[in-house]
Amino acid sequence: MSPLSQVSIDLLPEVARRLNLALLCRSNESAFILMQEPPEWFGQIFGNGNDNGEFHLEQVSIFLESFLVDAANHWASERPEPLKSGVWHEFDKHDREHYLEATSLYVSGHCILIVESLGHDYEVRVQLFQKARNFVLQNQSLDYELQKNDVLLHFLSGELAPSMQRVSRMLADGKAAGGLNAEALSELSKQVAKQDILLDTFLRGFSSEIVAMQHVSRDYSSAPDITEVIRTLVKSELESFISRSVGLSMDSTVPSNESTKVVSHRGRLEKVVGSLMHFTLRRAPEGASVNIQVHSHGEDWILTEIHESVASLGQEGEAIFDHLLTEEPMVRRAALSLYFCKLTIDRWGGEIGYRHAGDSGCWWFRLRRVKASTP
Repeated sequence: MSPLSQVSIDLLPEVARRLNLALLCRSNESAFILMQEPPEWFGQIFGNGNDNGEFHLEQVSIFLESFLVDAANHWASERPEPLKSGVWHEFDKHDREHYLEATSLYVSGHCILIVESLGHDYEVRVQLFQKARNFVLQNQSLDYELQKNDVLLHFLSGELAPSMQRVSRMLADGKAAGGLNAEALSELSKQVAKQDILLDTFLRGFSSEIVAMQHVSRDYSSAPDITEVIRTLVKSELESFISRSVGLSMDSTVPSNESTKVVSHRGRLEKVVGSLMHFTLRRAPEGASVNIQVHSHGEDWILTEIHESVASLGQEGEAIFDHLLTEEPMVRRAALSLYFCKLTIDRWGGEIGYRHAGDSGCWWFRLRRVKASTP
């Protein structure tokens, strides 16, 4: 035996212990023996074994009891690659929590089980993931509130204000004609005037938001490129689709020498496309696919289509833009998000809709193309 081999044999058990690894070898179908002096946490969780030094791990850990069934099949097939259990947690005799992961190996005719304590670093990672998840949830909630504000401002500025003005004019005309009680008309006029003042105060307070709602880029140098926007979103959302076992891809049939810039606002265009992508993802079954396509639609329009291999809406769902007052909160939230898309596309002079093609479906919207000025 070479000196290096002897050194390896002497050092490996201690290396494994310092790495928080407990190495065990299966002695029979249900018992294991330790291959080295284990880390301290192992004894505090699994004890010291029986009189023969054997450990019946399934009697201590329900999780390991389940994993050892898969490990037994793995060993029986003599497969060379490791089989991991995934992370779980156990409490030791001092009621301290430990995050563990087990690995089964078949080595030279021996069934090896490695149990690892992931330690404090894993706890820190879990906390970071939790913070990231909370941040995502807060961001989604904020985005939802902003969409509600957009819809509210639209109705206040585009629907309620003109309506109040019409009522005021009708009351004034009725009072002048003497067709209604003058006292009642006077009181109604006062109330309408108060509401009009409140509305005007509100709209002036949110004037910057209303301007932003109406702002669009029509200049070629500043107009958003729909192809670039979609490509960026596909790249950023791909992992979310993969985690749900849903395919995501993008294609464009627009020739490279033609503009795909559109009359819109970059931030709001990203919200529109992102909202439609999230809606399809939430409703897509495992194994489905989503393909986003960009086409020229005549000389003046760019058509965007989000094709679903499985339709996200039933035939009765095509009027979802109008379903804002449904009793089901999740449907109401989705409808508000879709209504925001319709409101935005309409404001930019475009069109949006949904169509069926057998079992598949397609969201689509078109916006006016912004062309480069010719010298």
